[in-house]
Amino acid sequence: MAATIGIMDYDQSAGGGEPLATEVVVDARGPVPYVSNVAATIAFYVMREGWKVRPDNTFLDVIELYAPKLQVRHVLFVPPYQWEDGMTRVTLSDRTIYPLLAVPMTDGELDLIERDGAAALTGLWERSSTDVLDWTREGVL
Repeated sequence: MAATIGIMDYDQSAGGGEPLATEVVVDARGPVPYVSNVAATIAFYVMREGWKVRPDNTFLDVIELYAPKLQVRHVLFVPPYQWEDGMTRVTLSDRTIYPLLAVPMTDGELDLIERDGAAALTGLWERSSTDVLDWTREGVL
């Protein structure tokens, strides 16, 4: 498991609204030596390129950079579900941070999101009991 540190200082809102602070958790089932590289790449894109980390957003090719032979190549950001309390927010004295989980996904799963939205994919994962933290998995499509 790895996480970003410091992207909470970069507003992730769509613009014009309340500032949105996030941090990202990258998790995997079993040892994945490049998990921290993926987290660092996500942070780099946020801080240097202005990419937005929000629920249902995707970052393309961030896994493929480190493991081009895997079926999972991209990430989808979702609220963390692994912890019993949901950890949907962390309140500090000066702001609230909304942690997000970067879930690896395949090209076919990305196509479904682009066609029908992220809820279609997350629903399919739930119905098929997909272990989304298994980075060696085949896609559900």
